[in-house]
Amino acid sequence: MPVPLDNYPSVDNPFGIDGARGILETLLSAGALVMVATLFAGIASLVVRYRRSRGTERQQLKWFVYGAAMPPLSLLGNDLFPSLSWLIGGVGVACVPLAIGIAVLK
Repeated sequence: MPVPLDNYPSVDNPFGIDGARGILETLLSAGALVMVATLFAGIASLVVRYRRSRGTERQQLKWFVYGAAMPPLSLLGNDLFPSLSWLIGGVGVACVPLAIGIAVLK
């Protein structure tokens, strides 16, 4: 996009093409829409799989969902406690593989 750079507002993006602005904005909007649709499809697939599962598989899905919920919650914690953002973010991201490990070894 031919816009000013974030770090140097007086300099326009040297790789920006003026004629492609409309197409790039359309692609950016379409990409955001596809990303949101994919997010909801993934959540829906977890709900359907959880409802169809029994026993150990259900417990494994619970562990995965608990771990996957931590990174978004850590973003909220980063806003509330900015001085501890490095710790909160690290713990939030580390919860995902930890929960998957617990689920697999259950």
